[in-house]
Amino acid sequence: MIHDRPTEVDYINGYIAELGREHHHEAKTHIFLTNLVHLSEYHRANQKKAQEAEEAKTAQTKAAQSA
Repeated sequence: MIHDRPTEVDYINGYIAELGREHHHEAKTHIFLTNLVHLSEYHRANQKKAQEAEEAKTAQTKAAQSA
């Protein structure tokens, strides 16, 4: 997540959670971790978009003031 790359959470914890489901065992911790990482990825992406929008707005304001 630090380098804006997708995590391997689905391949590791997601796989274990799915394997548990197949064998009628609920792997609550792995399901929780998978969902938590997905939530964090989603939040980070939206935070980055908001920051880029704010920077574009600031640049537009400065350009308008210069003109």
